[in-house]
Amino acid sequence: MGKIKTSEVLKELKLMKKKSKVEEMLLFGSRARNEELLTSDVDVIVISKRFVNMPFRQRPNKFLDAWTLPVDLEIICYSPEEFSRKKKEIGLVREAVKQGVFI
Repeated sequence: MGKIKTSEVLKELKLMKKKSKVEEMLLFGSRARNEELLTSDVDVIVISKRFVNMPFRQRPNKFLDAWTLPVDLEIICYSPEEFSRKKKEIGLVREAVKQGVFI
């Protein structure tokens, strides 16, 4: 994979958010904590009403297909209700909300 600055990642994510018309995107992990390497992957949670009746494994496909940067994109997609529930539980989503950056 390539070497990409977080500023480039944020620019790409903002464009994806605008085009896909999702409610929220949350960048988390090393890039959100400013601890990334140029080769670090990109960890994102996407929140959208469009995911309500969509199978969980199909949700990230559109975003993965649109991703143009030469670093890995790790994406988790939730409906607003799922996200609201998950952020109250102990685990990844709760930590992402604490340490992440909403785009």
